[in-house]
Amino acid sequence: MTNINEFVNVKVVDETKPFAGERFDIPLFISSHKVFDGNLRIVTDAQDVLDLGFGSSSQTYLAAVNYFSQEASGRLSELFLGRRESTQVSFLATTILANTDYTLQFSTDVGPVTITFDSGGAPTATTIANGLANLINLDGTLNTRVNVVVNVDVLELTNQANKDFGVYDVTKFFQVDELFTSSPTYPEAIDLVRDVNDDFYAISIDTHVQADVLEVAAHTESLITSEGTGKMFMTSSQDPETLNPASITDTMFKLKDANYRRSWIVYSSAADTNFIETAVAGAFLPSSPGTSVVAYKTLTGIVADLLTSTQSQAVRGTPQSGFTDGKHGNTYEKVSGTDIVIDGLTSAGEFFDIIRSLDFLQSRVVSAQWELLLSTPKIPDTNPGIQQLRQPIVDEMLAAQNADIIVNFDPKNSISQVSISDFSENERAARIMTAEKGFAINIQMAGAIQFINETIFARA
Repeated sequence: MTNINEFVNVKVVDETKPFAGERFDIPLFISSHKVFDGNLRIVTDAQDVLDLGFGSSSQTYLAAVNYFSQEASGRLSELFLGRRESTQVSFLATTILANTDYTLQFSTDVGPVTITFDSGGAPTATTIANGLANLINLDGTLNTRVNVVVNVDVLELTNQANKDFGVYDVTKFFQVDELFTSSPTYPEAIDLVRDVNDDFYAISIDTHVQADVLEVAAHTESLITSEGTGKMFMTSSQDPETLNPASITDTMFKLKDANYRRSWIVYSSAADTNFIETAVAGAFLPSSPGTSVVAYKTLTGIVADLLTSTQSQAVRGTPQSGFTDGKHGNTYEKVSGTDIVIDGLTSAGEFFDIIRSLDFLQSRVVSAQWELLLSTPKIPDTNPGIQQLRQPIVDEMLAAQNADIIVNFDPKNSISQVSISDFSENERAARIMTAEKGFAINIQMAGAIQFINETIFARA
């Protein structure tokens, strides 16, 4: 697919330090399931997740509740759901009722199919499994898409070659189990979503297994070069070793050790059940870039941890050290009676909000210059033509300054002067402004005050 960056390529050289057209408000949650077919569903509230067929105790539904329940920065508008497809789904009837309908609903490439079996007068788990299997095999849509096996009393379903389906238990009478292989991996599942819709920004997955987390973290870093602006990966850990300053085996340390700029991790003692990262995303992403920080958000539905100073600093580090004495992680703690997220650092030690603002700024410049190319019959390779290209940059930087994303921007001095004489005959013949000779834009990000030190002098 032809990329806009072939025509307008803006490179951000991030010289910020911890102290010094796209959407940036949509999260993507990848879970392993066979509830729906295809690679993406977009939902606007938690009820939509139940309507898709996820159970009320499923991790996908609980994550959606987290995303949509937060109000710290306004309510999230939509959530992308991706899928790491299971290779087999099995149903074991655990509630056995006579003369009762047992219903499975399938989603397929040609529409939904509902299969209902009447259990009859003396049902067993085996007769229910066989009854459903017979009906699936008789259905003209399903018998070309679904392989059916009854293993004693368990109905086992797999997809036929190059066919896909989703299935869920409508009547809630079954124990549902799913099996997975290494493919598609989480990174592959992310890429499959991107092939459909690439508007999401913050990625989370339904596991905290270290190997999976590190794999997604590495993949998220690689998305920068292919897209220009990049994504963020948000995860969490309840590993007690996270709180041990000497540990070098926990996930938080490994993310810091890899210097992953696009990963953000938070410690929570209940991370594997509360998936706190989805709540943080729901609290932060609705805010416009540059208007809010991750820190100090209070999360709905999440219980804060009571950590000692040593434990908290093992995760976060201290501002006095530039956070280098911690693991560049985050916590959710009760401080002076208020539950808050602390501090908002990515695994590379940068603040999440700064990276998001940079991504937003780069996207705006690319979009503005792309719109100029589309709306202008011809931009001549003359000095006035170069000034035409310069003006959208000035406009976007001034808008960013008004939005408190950058400060001290001066249109005369913050953008380098470029002359047509700087370009060779070959460059002019190719009609390209090379990165080396294009505009250099020097900006200062507008940070935030998160830590206050004051002295009170009291006299009698």
